[in-house]
Amino acid sequence: MSRPERVINHIERTGIEPHSLDGFVLKAGSELMLVAKFFDFFFDGYTIIRRRDITLRRVNAVERYFTKIIEAENLHREVEWDIDIPVESWESIFRWLEAQNKFVIVEDGEEGLANIGPMVRVESDFVEIHWFDADGKWGEMGSTPFEDVVSISFDSNYLTYQAKYILREPPL
Repeated sequence: MSRPERVINHIERTGIEPHSLDGFVLKAGSELMLVAKFFDFFFDGYTIIRRRDITLRRVNAVERYFTKIIEAENLHREVEWDIDIPVESWESIFRWLEAQNKFVIVEDGEEGLANIGPMVRVESDFVEIHWFDADGKWGEMGSTPFEDVVSISFDSNYLTYQAKYILREPPL
């Protein structure tokens, strides 16, 4: 597993996500990549993506300039540079996140859907999430097979504040 240099990467996943992903690549396994996501110079959690979905990965003068600003303003202070999350498989990632009691956004690229919330169960080939909607109301349990997962996000501003204000123990 390689550890790329500490410079912002611009990543595009055409056909999967219409918006680019900008951030520091923290870990890159053979199939998956962990990115500390930045938006408008501010840290916005972590995203794990499939490497095969990357259609453009760029580091040029723009990314180096953004990195310089982020470092000068110490905007990267919240990044856990040596985060111990395994990036070998979706199962290992979900099990780690479950042990950390993280709220997650799991994107299903085939359907264009996302399950958002705490994990209820992790099996060898799927994850079950008790999802909630944007106004903080609990919904049904949602199950996503690992083969359909295109990304997992955690510790984003959205998830952090939702987890703080929504009931921590969803009604079952």
